[in-house]
Amino acid sequence: MACPPPLQAEVLVVPGSDPAKPAGSSAAWQGLVVVRYAAGPHLPTSLLDVTVDLNVPPEVASLLRTSPAAQWSREGCQLRWVVPRVAPSSAGELRAVFGCKEGVAPAVASAALARQAEARVLFSARPGHSLSGLGFQVGGAEPGAPYLPATVQCFGELTVRA
Repeated sequence: MACPPPLQAEVLVVPGSDPAKPAGSSAAWQGLVVVRYAAGPHLPTSLLDVTVDLNVPPEVASLLRTSPAAQWSREGCQLRWVVPRVAPSSAGELRAVFGCKEGVAPAVASAALARQAEARVLFSARPGHSLSGLGFQVGGAEPGAPYLPATVQCFGELTVRA
């Protein structure tokens, strides 16, 4: 049985600059990345441990701030948010502001971020629930034996590019 997508996500990139810094310098450039997500209203249960890994190009590998808090891997140019629970029909936003590396032109940083920003979203559902709402039963070992309830564990993954 097919079911509607349990989670939808999009990545938005908004390059900008800091008016307090000298124009044209790489220190003045800031790029905002927003990851928006929304859980489907049809979900029979909440999604758990929703993990969002945002990969950015090395040209913008200077993290300035995030909302909410996230783990930053400078070597991998990856930012990780973990949302413990996403209820059916709920939505949220994850934000990060990046600066560009020294010596990288703001135009190069903007183009690289717009072209290469990518989010990988992983999620699961509580054991005992399927995303479609279908139940599963395991047949007994002998003919005519009663069916036994089965435990279901759901996992999902999606990749979103800017």
